[in-house]
Amino acid sequence: MSVGGDAEARIEELERALQARAAEVARLMKLVDARSRELIAVKERSKRQAQLVGARTAIALLAQHGTLERAAPQMLEAFGNELGWQVVQLLMLDPATQTMRCRLQWTAGALTGVQALASQSNVRGVGLAGRVWTAAKPLWVSSITNMPSFVGRTHALAAGLHSACAFPVVVEGEVHAIIEMFATEVRELDEDLVFTLGTLGAQIGQWIEQARIQDQLRFNELQIARHIQTAILPRDLSVDGLEVAAMMVPATEVGGDYYDVLPFAGGAWFGIGDVTGHGVGAGMIMMMVQSAVAALTRDPSRQSPRAVIKDLNAFLFDNIRRRLREKDHVTFSLLRYTRDGWLRFAGAHEDLVIWRAATQRCERVRTSGVWLGAVIMLDELTQDAQLQLAPGDILVLYTDGLIEARDHARELFGLDRLCATIEELAHPSRSIAQLCDTVIGRAMQWCANQEDDISLVMARYHGEELDYEIASDQTVLSADDL
Repeated sequence: MSVGGDAEARIEELERALQARAAEVARLMKLVDARSRELIAVKERSKRQAQLVGARTAIALLAQHGTLERAAPQMLEAFGNELGWQVVQLLMLDPATQTMRCRLQWTAGALTGVQALASQSNVRGVGLAGRVWTAAKPLWVSSITNMPSFVGRTHALAAGLHSACAFPVVVEGEVHAIIEMFATEVRELDEDLVFTLGTLGAQIGQWIEQARIQDQLRFNELQIARHIQTAILPRDLSVDGLEVAAMMVPATEVGGDYYDVLPFAGGAWFGIGDVTGHGVGAGMIMMMVQSAVAALTRDPSRQSPRAVIKDLNAFLFDNIRRRLREKDHVTFSLLRYTRDGWLRFAGAHEDLVIWRAATQRCERVRTSGVWLGAVIMLDELTQDAQLQLAPGDILVLYTDGLIEARDHARELFGLDRLCATIEELAHPSRSIAQLCDTVIGRAMQWCANQEDDISLVMARYHGEELDYEIASDQTVLSADDL
C-alpha cells in the first residue's frame, strides 16, 4: 500500500520541523552551558575576591591597631563576613599550661552553645588546633562528625557546626596563634582557600616579626636617649650659700625636661625648661639647650639672663626650624644667683615658687617672655627681673610634669597642692634633699599614670657659706624607686 503524496510531504515537513527544533534545543543547551560556566567563574572570582578582601583587611587592621590582640575583634569579624564562616576564634598560647586557648570568639547571628567551644584547651597534635600547631600548616575538616579527636566536637555539633578550618600564625619559626573558623553546613575541601589562608597566616606572622624588630629598635633608641638625658644632669650641687637638691623622674617615653646648676665663684646659674613633645627628638633638643647654656654662661661678659637667652634662642631657632625643620619649642627660665641672695631671671617657664621663712608661706613669681625656638628675635620680648632671698627662704623650680600629674579622676596635682605641700613640710630641721624627696613622693602617689617627666629643683638660702653636696644617686630616680 503506498502513501499518498500529501502524506509524504507532511512527514517530510514534520521531520524538518523536528530537526529545526533539535537544532534550537542544542543551541539553547550550549547557551545554558556557557551561562553556567560563566556563573561558576563569577562565583569563583567572587570567592577569590572575598578571600583577598579578608586577607587585605587583616593586614590593614594590624597596621591600624599595632598588635594581633588589638586587631583581633575586627579581624575575626572580617573573616566571618567576607569568607562566610559562622564562628571564628583566635587561639593563643597559655604559657602557664602550655596549651592553646581561645582568646576571642566572633559569631554570626544567634548561635547557641558556641561559648562552650571557646572554653576548650588544645594540646599539640590533638584535634584540629593541635594538629595545626604541630604541623604549622592550615587544616580543613569537611565533617566534624567524622573526626572523633576533634577537641570540643560535642559542643560544636550541639551548636550546629559541621565543617571547620584552621590556619597558624607563625612568628620566628614558632606558632604564635591559631585562627579557627566553623560553618553550619558541610563544606568540601577548598584548596584555593586553604592556600590563601596559609599565605595570610605567613603574612600576619611576618608583620608581627617586623613590628617586634621595630619596637626593639625604638626601645633601644629610647634607652640611649634616656641615658643621655639623665647622664648630663648635674651631679655636684655645691653652691656658696645654698643647700641644693634636685630630682628627675623620667616618664616611660623620653621627654624633654631640662634642669641645670652651673656654679661660679660667688654664685650659680640655674636653668629649668621643657621641650614640647616626647621621644628621641625632644631629648635631642634638650641636649642642645644644656650644651648651649653651659657654653654661654661660661662667658664672663654675659652677666644677664636676658643676654644668654637671646643668644640661646637664636641658636635653637636655627637648629630646630631651619636644620631639623621641626616646629618644637622650649619653655625655659634662666636664673643668676649671687652670694648676697639676689636672683636675676628671665624667660618663659612655670611660675617661680619662693617659700618665705618669715611668713612660712609660698610666694609665686610669674616668669615673662616667650618660648625659645619659636621666633627668631627676642630682644624686645625678654627682660630681666629680680628678687632677693632672705636667710631660710627656699627657691622651688619645677616642670609641668609635676603640677600636671593626674589622679584616677584626672584631677591635677596642681600648683596650689604643690605650695600647700611645701608649706606643710618646709622646716629648718628637714634637709632640702628630704624635702625634695617627699614632694616628689607625694606627686607620684597622686599620679595614676605618669604621662610626662617630673623634675624638681629646690635651694635653701643660708646667708653664709655652706659646703653641701647631695648624693649623686638622689639626683635622678625612676618611678619604680618611689
